[in-house]
Amino acid sequence: MKKKRLDEQIKEKNIKIICEKMNKFVFFISLFFILLYIPFSFTVYSHSYHKYNFLNQDISSEIKNEDILVADKNLINYFLHKEKLNEMWNINEKKHMEDVRNIYDCLLILFFIFLIISFFYSKLSLKYINKKFLEKCLKINILITISLLFIIPFFSYFWNNIFHKIMFNNKFWIYKNGDMSYYLFPNEFFLNSLIFII
Repeated sequence: MKKKRLDEQIKEKNIKIICEKMNKFVFFISLFFILLYIPFSFTVYSHSYHKYNFLNQDISSEIKNEDILVADKNLINYFLHKEKLNEMWNINEKKHMEDVRNIYDCLLILFFIFLIISFFYSKLSLKYINKKFLEKCLKINILITISLLFIIPFFSYFWNNIFHKIMFNNKFWIYKNGDMSYYLFPNEFFLNSLIFII
């Protein structure tokens, strides 16, 4: 009888430990995603951020800055489901931006899901956020940051030959000189965005 009770206590203790670890993991993932998504959303939906990036490019002789500003506002409003893409974007660009918007919509949904999870875990968070937990978070963040920094010297190759081929099953993302995407989103824009996010 005592042995059975002891076994049950050990089992309950193990279940409690597993549940606590799962709670910590869920909370960490939720918090990590939220903290990443906030700067990420700024690089996607902020006209000021886009303007800062493309005004530092030497393209004034190829296209008017006013046209870029108009196209960028149109694109951001498209991502926000406020309007359709205008005639400044060609057919391939429109198809690609539709794919991109679908991804952004999914990320936004995930953001709210994790936000809700974090809200429900708010009481638990007070218990988990201690020196030991913060040290672990810091180590993980440093590891992730270092891993991302390794991409920077090979960013163009990674962006064109790995990332896009994984994320998209078409070639609409390939743009040429003269396309609006060519002026708004050179590889440097995405590299700057990656650095900004991390």
